[in-house]
Amino acid sequence: MASELAYGLYNYGVGSGVGEVGRCKFDASTTPTIQHNVTNLTGLAPDPKVFYFLNKDGQPRLLVAETVYDSSYNPLPSEFRILNAATFAQVYPTSGTVQWGYGTATADKLVNVYAFKRNGTDDYIYGIDYDRQTVFRVQNSSGDTYSFDTVNKYYFNTAAAQDYGIDVAVDANNVYALFISATDVWAGSYNDSTVVKLTTALALASTPNTNSTLGKNAFGFAEYGGDLYITSIGGMQQNGFSNGADSKLERLVKSTMVSSVLFAGSSTSTTDAAKGDFRDIAIGAGGEVFVLTGYYSNISTGALTGYLYNTDVTTLNTGTGGYIDDTTLNLPSQSLTTFAGYFWSLIYNNSDNMVWFARGNDFAMYQYDVGFTVEGSIAANALASSGTGWSINGAAIYEPVVTTLALKAAPGGISGGTVRASHPAFASVSQQAFLERKKLLGI
Repeated sequence: MASELAYGLYNYGVGSGVGEVGRCKFDASTTPTIQHNVTNLTGLAPDPKVFYFLNKDGQPRLLVAETVYDSSYNPLPSEFRILNAATFAQVYPTSGTVQWGYGTATADKLVNVYAFKRNGTDDYIYGIDYDRQTVFRVQNSSGDTYSFDTVNKYYFNTAAAQDYGIDVAVDANNVYALFISATDVWAGSYNDSTVVKLTTALALASTPNTNSTLGKNAFGFAEYGGDLYITSIGGMQQNGFSNGADSKLERLVKSTMVSSVLFAGSSTSTTDAAKGDFRDIAIGAGGEVFVLTGYYSNISTGALTGYLYNTDVTTLNTGTGGYIDDTTLNLPSQSLTTFAGYFWSLIYNNSDNMVWFARGNDFAMYQYDVGFTVEGSIAANALASSGTGWSINGAAIYEPVVTTLALKAAPGGISGGTVRASHPAFASVSQQAFLERKKLLGI
């Protein structure tokens, strides 16, 4: 079977910066390669993002979100359009783009969407805005008719100086929203992360509805059964060392909102495997698991030293807070030292029992059953319509049933320097973030 991945690219070496979105395909029944297989949508604003979903009629769609800035790099409302995922033809609006929000002022509009997911049982698609720290929903009661709900929303606000929305998970009855908090993300002063359980009308669900004791600087969800699996960096991203025990892989039971630490990092271990911060987890429909750990060894290039692990949910759930490289578990692993870039993510492909691995600035395929042989790879420049200097900004897999979003250009600074894919420079659309990002990329 074939697996297809939509992606967003950015290039700050062209004028004030441009973006485009496209699609690539892996087909295990032919020579194992990844091929660019659609004409890109070009000329977009920098940092476009793509989100796959099925509309009310079960048709595959892609939401394209363009982040927009004024001449002083202040964020403006995002511009949205929806494409037919198969043909890339625009289906909403009929032309141009739309803005979504709760009023006419810029401050009331969405500026940086980080998730867009449907539960399949009602007429709504649920999302979260990183900078607005707000969970929202869009009504889609038939075909390609979409209407932003200007009434129902959930706004997360703590006593911390800064709060950000990271991800949502949805089921038939509830929406689970992940937030991070910090006194100052730029200084690395992170607080524990929080998951909030909401009704589908985006009100707080009946108690228990909150877990605010999760690892600092959490990156996102993986779902399996009635559980959410959450990876957290543990604070500011580091250069040359990790956050140690503050970095965690945790399991949260949705019904009780109780979490437990499955594995944690180590700042004293002599092995790179134990020192790596937990960056992402992907879980297949059959319980197959990939876990990514790592820390930056060169912030100027985005070079990552880390490990890719292969296991299953049953084994994963035996973790009690120790190191993931524990010899009693003996999990298969592969070291990562040769890849550079700022986008790292795992996206499970159930069609072929494989994982799409965003390795900084390329995509590669790894098969669960045969270890860590690369089945195919493709670089950002090969995904672009033309030219060089392109970087990956996000990706979304689409399959007949299972949808997985991979938008992990999320939060977290790098100690002693600016950044990466998940430092505020690559996560936020604030003026400071945009200028820091251009500085990092040498523009």
